[in-house]
Amino acid sequence: MMTLEELRARVDTNVEDVPLQVKLDDAIDFVEGYLNQSFDDDNPMPGRVKRIIAKYVNSELSFDGAEGIKSESLAGMSQTFESREERDNAFKSLLRATRLRKLRW
Repeated sequence: MMTLEELRARVDTNVEDVPLQVKLDDAIDFVEGYLNQSFDDDNPMPGRVKRIIAKYVNSELSFDGAEGIKSESLAGMSQTFESREERDNAFKSLLRATRLRKLRW
């Protein structure tokens, strides 16, 4: 499993522990659900999966309050956001590349 300390080493944020732990738990649930497997002492989480989880959390932090905004411009500065669905599809593609997905019949 991935700990909050491991996440903090990979994500530059000053978010408090409790909300960050919630985002970490959500990211782990997303990854385990998509891969159809749980990670524990008997099935440790590979480093490449931890990197994907850290990217997912970082992306989730940038979405706070910006759901569904494609782009915005203010005083000559612009930002582009993708939807959560587009973001999730990109992460599913990264997870498929790990070849860790288990098929269930």
